[in-house]
Amino acid sequence: MTYEEPVAGSRELYQEKIEATLQEWGEEIEKIRKKVDKLGAETRFKYREQIEDLHARQEAARKKLEDLKRTGGEAWEDLRKGAETALEELKKGVEGAVGKMKKK
Repeated sequence: MTYEEPVAGSRELYQEKIEATLQEWGEEIEKIRKKVDKLGAETRFKYREQIEDLHARQEAARKKLEDLKRTGGEAWEDLRKGAETALEELKKGVEGAVGKMKKK
């Protein structure tokens, strides 16, 4: 199997899509944090740990994106898969936190 360079501009569009997704989920994390700040101390402590985990996942996804921007050729495709995995982990975390907050 041989590597085929993505269509001109598709890499940039893909990277912009990832950046927009990270921004959107970052805003969602901030909304969750604001809701958590209004809870009682014990509950707040429990959720702050989860928020810290979300921030760590967000940073991991940002790092993958930065790596992706600096890479070309076949390595780009490998890093793209890693970026997608990191985004999926962040998505699961955000959706889980949102689900828990809706129960509160």
